[in-house]
Amino acid sequence: MRTDNTEHKALFTIPTAAHITAPANIKPLPEQRKITGHKQTDAYLWVLEVIRLNEPAHLDAVEEALSSFANPSFVRSLTVNGYLPIDQQAAAGPTPIYSVDSGGVGSLKVTFIGGDLSRDTTKTNNTAPVVSGANAKVVVINAGGEDWVAASGGEFIRLG
Repeated sequence: MRTDNTEHKALFTIPTAAHITAPANIKPLPEQRKITGHKQTDAYLWVLEVIRLNEPAHLDAVEEALSSFANPSFVRSLTVNGYLPIDQQAAAGPTPIYSVDSGGVGSLKVTFIGGDLSRDTTKTNNTAPVVSGANAKVVVINAGGEDWVAASGGEFIRLG
């Protein structure tokens, strides 16, 4: 005859919901401190500290702090050193061989240092490289290849 193991059954029983009137034990918000001396950097560091608390009650404070950063001093950027194109294929339709677009969501800077950005002009659908979007910038330093087409607020700079 088979009998249920009551201890085993108790381990897999979901407790019934209970309403608790005692206040939750919420960790206090950390004090905002001067760490770097740069107001916005210190504010970002405070936001990270609050997030690390893993305290849902403080999400509103984090959202409020982040919304006050109307003009962040940080720029999204990418630096590529010594780029060499490999096996360029002909595109099905006219397509820029390289394209950088900020998507209108802030600043974006891409810097190519050295290397060869040349386009295989025998592939007729591969068109000139393009930088576009407000606050998008491509800087090419001592690298081969043609100048980029700047469109829709994009900026191209060649140095060297």
